[in-house]
Amino acid sequence: MDTQVKTVKRPDGETERLQTVRLPDWECLDGTFYVSAIGVPYMVFCHEWVQAGDGEILAMRLTEDLKAAAE
Repeated sequence: MDTQVKTVKRPDGETERLQTVRLPDWECLDGTFYVSAIGVPYMVFCHEWVQAGDGEILAMRLTEDLKAAAE
């Protein structure tokens, strides 16, 4: 799954794409960008039920530049 990380300067403004994040070969939905209280970026998403049984909500840590999943 590819998820685009975007930014916007005001709620009614146009978005600007920062990066496209490639997640593993999973069927996923609803990627949401999250930054922890200590500044660590994550992508929170749903791992689709067709691969995970009842489905899962997961958080994947991202690199600081938001270009990829952190190892």
